[in-house]
Amino acid sequence: MTTKILIPLDGSLCAERALTYLQWLGLPENTEVVLVSVIDPAYYVYGAMNYSAPDLLTSTQADTEKYLKLQSSQLQKQGYKVTTKMTVGDAAAKILEAAQTQHVDMIAMATHGRSGFMRWILGSVAERVISQATVPTFLVRDEHTVPAKVPSPIIVPLDGSELAEQALATATELAKRMKSELFLLNAFDVVGKVDAGLYVETQEEMDDAIQAWRDYMEGYLASKKAELRAQGIASQTRMVLEDAATAIEDVVAMESAGLIVMSTHGRTGLQRWLYGSVANKVLRNVTCPLLLVRPPKALAESSLVNMNDVYVPSISQ
Repeated sequence: MTTKILIPLDGSLCAERALTYLQWLGLPENTEVVLVSVIDPAYYVYGAMNYSAPDLLTSTQADTEKYLKLQSSQLQKQGYKVTTKMTVGDAAAKILEAAQTQHVDMIAMATHGRSGFMRWILGSVAERVISQATVPTFLVRDEHTVPAKVPSPIIVPLDGSELAEQALATATELAKRMKSELFLLNAFDVVGKVDAGLYVETQEEMDDAIQAWRDYMEGYLASKKAELRAQGIASQTRMVLEDAATAIEDVVAMESAGLIVMSTHGRTGLQRWLYGSVANKVLRNVTCPLLLVRPPKALAESSLVNMNDVYVPSISQ
């Protein structure tokens, strides 16, 4: 089965970093790459003095087509099937439109690019794509480190909910192909006294809640580890009393993790993570790539069973 991956490029080396991770996401013989460049006329208002807006746009379109042809040729030499698309309009909207019309399985992009009238302001584009994409989104920070051949372990944050578990299926497929170890992480955020009053009235109730979390999650993580073992995938688990974003950052540092795979949505409340906030913090504070998986809309909406189960529409802030 062919995996179709869309990679937005703005002509900058920063955006091109997403290309270096293709080796993680699919083998050349069964991966099709869709390279998309968007020319946004709004960024050409302050163009060069010697060019009129139409002339500048025409020149930029020609340069972009040459650039995409060069990138396509380099990928084809590696064995990838490549499609290119150059379009004019709002960058984020056009990327999302291309993802839908091209029926891609994943979007892979850098979180930052070069700005200026000849470039996208890629940070804002990435945030909008993340918040609206319906397919998994692989995000690369603008770092100078060379990607590892095999990202191991792959960190998979879980809160025990079916929403969060959507990321595990994606991580499992990656682990099978790359023979990577999975690291299943659960964090219990012990809220402060003020916030605790929203959930419990006494310290005894808090202690009982923590113990209930331990009992449930120990069994839950053990069952997931057994399922992975049956598929030939090595894994380890960890439970920590810490806020989720900090826990993920700490484990990434301690384990020298190469990749985080997590859901964009989860349940909130005393024993659940507010995933939108967690994903946003992780994206801003870790240097390794992050693969965000959005659960089906029907599943997310079905989790709205009470005030402690809140649907988070996006991770952008």
